[in-house]
Amino acid sequence: MKSRIPFLFVFLIFCSTVQANNGNPTNADATVTATEKTSYSLDKIFYNDFENDYLFVDFLSITDDLTQINLLRDDKLMMEVDVRDLPGNAIYELNLNLFRSGNYTIELVTLVGVKIHKDILIE
Repeated sequence: MKSRIPFLFVFLIFCSTVQANNGNPTNADATVTATEKTSYSLDKIFYNDFENDYLFVDFLSITDDLTQINLLRDDKLMMEVDVRDLPGNAIYELNLNLFRSGNYTIELVTLVGVKIHKDILIE
C-alpha cells in the first residue's frame, strides 16, 4: 500500500497539469497577448445585437481589470476610452453606426498588460 501512495500522488499532479492547459482563444480573428499565459473566450466577452448596430463588451468575462478600450482602423487610433472607473460587472456599449464602413480592430487593455483584440467589419 505504501508504494502506491507516491505513484498516486505523481499521477494526480500530472492530471491536474494536463487539465490546466486551456489553449488559445476560440475565435480565429482575435488575438490575446500577455506577459502571463491568459486565455479568454471571446464569445463570452463580445456580443452583437441582432441588427449588428451595437457591439457589447462584457467586463465580467475578463478576470483582470480593464483600463482602456481602443478602436483602430488600419492601425490608426480612432477612439480611446479610459474605463478604469467602470465597475468590473459593467457592459460597455459601442454604437457601430457612428463609424464609417471598413475594417476595424477593437482592443481591450487590462491593468496587467493583457491586450485582447477582435476584428470587426462595419458595413
